[in-house]
Amino acid sequence: MATGYPSGTNTFIPSFEGSGKLTVEFSRNVADFSINSYMQIIPVDLNAGYFLKLDPDEAARVDADGSGNEFVWPDGAASEYLNTMQEFEFAPYATRRLKFDFALGDLSVQQASWDVVAAYARTAASRAMTVRTVKALSILQDATYMTQTGTATALGGGKWDVGTTALPYIQNTLQACVEGIETATNGVVQPKDLILVVSPNTAHQMAASPEIHDYLKQSPFSMDVIRNNLSLYGLPDNLFGIKVVVENAVKVTSAKGAARSAAYALTNTNALLLARPGGLEGTMGSFSTCQTFMKEEMTVESKRDDDGRRTVGRVVEDYDVKVAAPASGYLITACVD
Repeated sequence: MATGYPSGTNTFIPSFEGSGKLTVEFSRNVADFSINSYMQIIPVDLNAGYFLKLDPDEAARVDADGSGNEFVWPDGAASEYLNTMQEFEFAPYATRRLKFDFALGDLSVQQASWDVVAAYARTAASRAMTVRTVKALSILQDATYMTQTGTATALGGGKWDVGTTALPYIQNTLQACVEGIETATNGVVQPKDLILVVSPNTAHQMAASPEIHDYLKQSPFSMDVIRNNLSLYGLPDNLFGIKVVVENAVKVTSAKGAARSAAYALTNTNALLLARPGGLEGTMGSFSTCQTFMKEEMTVESKRDDDGRRTVGRVVEDYDVKVAAPASGYLITACVD
């Protein structure tokens, strides 16, 4: 059995500079990766643990007749403690370590006119972000986890591509969802905390609808919106007081060499209304709908393979994605045809 000491040629060497660059360019890049706009990262130290799910009802509980008599404390009376302890639940998370690796021959590295190792690391990082996005959207579009859900017609009266000023189906749907979220969270989550996530297909059909055309025409700020605040998909960045994000991540599910099969990660006819109060990084007990419990994020490692005359590398992540606060989100289906 061969023995030896670890060295730079037979162990993976972490690249701290590369890890930091990829974290900034990918994991924390809100401009290029839409998931960073609606998902919150919760740093964790352990691969398995529990996260806190609070019951918001206790903060809004009153006596049935609204008199406040239940809380009266007469002078001289003993101070009795009511059952006002806030209920909570510890739900489990379990991270999984993923690697996105690559290998480059010496000749490719030596003769390339650019930093080919860094280029392949960025490709691996992009693939890692795609996997993270697909995983998040798979549970956000599952009624098992998203307990508040309904069709656009049931919630707002009709599909979003045929809404008009007289029949504002988009506005009606969003108002119904906002009221549902406010009621479920007792007003803790407010419209300013919410983000509407739609696919490019839904965005295009919404933008072409009479409802959105009239919304822009009748606004005193319409010219500024058209000039500065329209997305590439024709929707304003803010719609009826809610921030709009177009999730354009594409997943390629065909094997290498097979006929290409690609689709948007977010189902074309679905939309999500999600809460993400605060910044991209949060803490336990947050009311952010979708949370990623991150043990390791965008670690870049490489080593020299002398026998193969090549450099091998990988990007490593270790996390779990959860719908941590289902009361603060809404899954809207059949928004458009």
